[in-house]
Amino acid sequence: MSTKLASDTQLSLQQQTWGLSFLSNMFNMNDLSNEAQARQKLQDIIDNYVNANAADGEHWEVTWGPVGVADPKKNPGIPANVMYAAKNSTSGTDYVVAIAGTLPGSTYDVLNEDKKSELQTFKAPGGNSFSISQGTIDGLSMLLNLQDSSGLFLIGSDAGDGYLQSINGAGDDINVVVTGHSLGGALSPAMALTLYYARQASGTLGSQSQGNWDTKELATVSFLETAGPAVGNQDYVNQLGKACPNSAAIWNCIDIVPHAWWNLEDSQGLCNSSASHPVNSIKQIYTPYDASYVPSDRLTALIDGAIEKQSPDHIPINNQYGFIGEFQTFSIPSKCSFNKNIYYIAEIMYQHIEAYCIHFNCLPLLPYVAHTNSSLPLACTTLQKLYPETDCTCLS
Repeated sequence: MSTKLASDTQLSLQQQTWGLSFLSNMFNMNDLSNEAQARQKLQDIIDNYVNANAADGEHWEVTWGPVGVADPKKNPGIPANVMYAAKNSTSGTDYVVAIAGTLPGSTYDVLNEDKKSELQTFKAPGGNSFSISQGTIDGLSMLLNLQDSSGLFLIGSDAGDGYLQSINGAGDDINVVVTGHSLGGALSPAMALTLYYARQASGTLGSQSQGNWDTKELATVSFLETAGPAVGNQDYVNQLGKACPNSAAIWNCIDIVPHAWWNLEDSQGLCNSSASHPVNSIKQIYTPYDASYVPSDRLTALIDGAIEKQSPDHIPINNQYGFIGEFQTFSIPSKCSFNKNIYYIAEIMYQHIEAYCIHFNCLPLLPYVAHTNSSLPLACTTLQKLYPETDCTCLS
């Protein structure tokens, strides 16, 4: 049964794109072991919400993937990265490449793709290169190695084993939007820039030579990234501006993730915060709303460690659009006895996930991404990592 919105609240193209982005986070490796079933499950949800509510009759069809790679560090049932592609069959020329964010339980995501913020050089086709974080390079390389069940890479080689090569073979103008949230928000601009340079040139991408997917120069590439950290330098930002000008970076001003790795200590630069939102540090990001929502002891030490890794060389990308999520007051059952950090962590979870679902009018998609379904239980499991004695069963 479809979940149809009222006619005056239909989904814009940007909202549809974000919905497709968010749904990339719904899979575990067991789901992905049967690509056909995973694709049908994903398509059913897209049909029931995104397509059913598309403002201008757009109809998105999953045409590549979903595919993923297991966490190489630990928990092989958890994907480190997931990606899929969808085509707007109404226009016939619009495509979305959706990249998942950090998946709970993925040690690799947390220790590598999220935390390795030092800048390194990524070599792109055509003799091009750009400086991005080592973690982003690691994730990008894993994504470029992904193949669907028919053996197609996203880009592919001159042997014709690429999805983008197959859709551009007819000689039509096409538009490719790469999108992702959180870690996916870091990876999607880097993937978009890689796709741009791989249109008429090839190079070693992942573990093989890939490229030349748009030799007739018919494709445009852009990105929609949300909640992503700053992972590149000024030159990277400049290259993105030239290659993908019709792109957007959308952030919730009171989401701490977009403050990394450039502005963790002074939040005034994000969304041009002013007296209406007086924030001086992510440790005090919620105190204008509730003075008790501050981190303490072990959590403070963790945040201080992240602040030490921020760098003036990390620059947020252009085309920023900010909104301010609605502050939440969480009600915890009286039978629960939690460390007071639970409130700060729960607010972080809400502002990083659910606030975007509301902003993009996609809240009905939240239950399909099970690990994001409720900020308080998610905050409790996070609290357990800092305080193993935490008992989350009282929330059920």
